[in-house]
Amino acid sequence: MIDNVISIIENGETKNYTVYGFLENKERKKNYIIYTDGENYYASSYIFNGNKMVLDEITDDTEWDYIDRELAKNG
Repeated sequence: MIDNVISIIENGETKNYTVYGFLENKERKKNYIIYTDGENYYASSYIFNGNKMVLDEITDDTEWDYIDRELAKNG
């Protein structure tokens, strides 16, 4: 597990999460970050805009299936 913290602003409130890992889907040309609050796991797609990581919500079930398959491979 990667020991990094990511801060995300949600509804005007800053929340800190521990980064669990990163995935790259070469077929879709998308990158994903998986992070946790210690109880639950979350994932977002991301791009870099300059030096800032910009997260985007995952709404496609095939993307979630990809993330689930990749996480299952890595235990």
